[in-house]
This record gives sequence, C-alpha cells and structure tokens, in this order.
Amino acid sequence: MKYLVLAVLAGCYADSDLETTVSGPEITSNAIEVDSGCPDCFPVADGVTPVEMRVCTKADHRPASLDVTLKTSAGSWVGAGGMATTTVSLAGGPCATASLIPNTTPGTVLIQATVGGLSITKAVMLNPATLAFVAMNPIPATLTKTTTSVVVTAKANVTTGGTASLGTKLFADVNAIDPVGTAYEFRPSVQLVDATGGGAFTLVIPPNVNAVAYTVHASVCLDSTCSTTEETAAVQTIFATP
Repeated sequence: MKYLVLAVLAGCYADSDLETTVSGPEITSNAIEVDSGCPDCFPVADGVTPVEMRVCTKADHRPASLDVTLKTSAGSWVGAGGMATTTVSLAGGPCATASLIPNTTPGTVLIQATVGGLSITKAVMLNPATLAFVAMNPIPATLTKTTTSVVVTAKANVTTGGTASLGTKLFADVNAIDPVGTAYEFRPSVQLVDATGGGAFTLVIPPNVNAVAYTVHASVCLDSTCSTTEETAAVQTIFATP
C-alpha cells in the first residue's frame, strides 16, 4: 500500500513539526498527529507581516498531480485577492509554501489543509504587535485665552510598521498645567485602539490656561491575565499664544 504524509508547518519550521499519515493515493484514513508547532517563531497580529505556511508530502509514491487547499480562520492569503482560502500545488516537489497575512487580533488562528477529502488543522498563535512609540496631534496646537477644549488624536505605532493589535489601550493624563491647580478633564481617559491603531481624546480646560503638558501612553497585554504588559509613552506641551 502507498502512503501519503501531509505536514503543515508555520514560520520557522522543522520537518517533524506536524504530520498526519493517510493511505493513498485515494486518501481514506484520518489518523492525525499534531505537535506544538514552531516554538521559536513569534507571528504577530499587525495586519501586514506574512506568516509562511509550508505544506509537505513525505511519501515515496504520491500522485503526479496533487493540490492542497489551505483555509484560514482569520486573515487572508498572499495572492488570493483577500480571500481566506487558497490552493497550492505539490506537483513540482514534496513541499509548497503559502503566506498568510494575519489580521490584527491576537490569539489562535486555525489553518486547515485539505487534500483528497482529508483535512488536518494547524493552530498558529498570533502575538500582540510590539509597540514602538505613540504619535500625537493636538487641535488646536496652541492655546488662546478662550480655548476650553483640545482634541488630541493619538496613534500607537508598532515596530513592524503594521497596525497596533486590537486590545491595545491608550491612556491620557495631564502632567502639568499653568496656572497650577487649574481643573481639567480628559474625555475619555482610557480607550481601546480602533482599527487604525489610534484614538481621540478631548482635553477640557477652563479659559485663560497658559500651558498644559500631557502624556498619552499605549499598553498591550502579553498574556490572557495581563500580568505582563508592554508600554510606550509620549509627552507633549502646548502653550498659549503670546
């Protein structure tokens, strides 16, 4: 009897990472073995950084033409027009690759590989994108004696150049205000980033403020309990016109 071994491996892979042995070429068995995947790889949920998936057959005798359909539970495939499903051919050799473009939601993504009616599933963990810095833009950029509110737009930027992962939070607070003791309020003071990785705060102040220094910092949980977080912050001061 001929045998077909199908492996689906993510990122920096090893040939023994994931295998399923099925009888072929008609492929009727559904015996599946799945290991922990690629412990040295850290795919990130930033919307841009590809996660390479490799599909392999490890049989001395396999069909001359063999296609594998890959389906992802989140994100899309490079070259698939934004679709969650793509097909790769194994006719040219024992392995083929496809690149997954993740979305911005950290957590488990399931990759299903189907060949000859048999499907196996590979779980890929997407980590939160690493924070780099916070960019801020106040409107108005300078105060007048009658200014009573400032809209501060902020964006959490990440090291990959992609988008901050969903679940990233932005916090706003005032560091100093002149005259000292002047009342103020940020509305809101905390918010989750939107789909662009940003958010907007409104700083409410009374008239005749000479200067105000404020901070917006971003924070993202690195685990489900938020016992480990990553943060970055930016400080900005705006002054009244002379």
